[in-house]
Amino acid sequence: MLTKAILRANFLEKRRALSRKERLHASRAICHQVEQAIDWQTIHSVHIYTASTALGEVDTTFLLDYLRAEQPGIAITQGEPHAQAKIPAQQFDLIIVPLVAFDDSCH
Repeated sequence: MLTKAILRANFLEKRRALSRKERLHASRAICHQVEQAIDWQTIHSVHIYTASTALGEVDTTFLLDYLRAEQPGIAITQGEPHAQAKIPAQQFDLIIVPLVAFDDSCH
């Protein structure tokens, strides 16, 4: 049986193997899916963690660009995800965090 640690390592390696062009294409597609999946009329504040280019994470700037252009009434804050990061004191309607992977059950 594959452990969570092994699966995580496998998916991190697959992500790092993507070319810059493939990563940008995937980032645009993922951000577009987020744009379509959320009822933005119910959202007033969003916290978006900045992606780590060293880890090849999804580039969240595409989502930031969309929000600034199409949803100007939404308050946006950004943060850097790292082990020592403080949890924001503010309450948010939505928090966007880059993930390594998830399964069909969103685990």
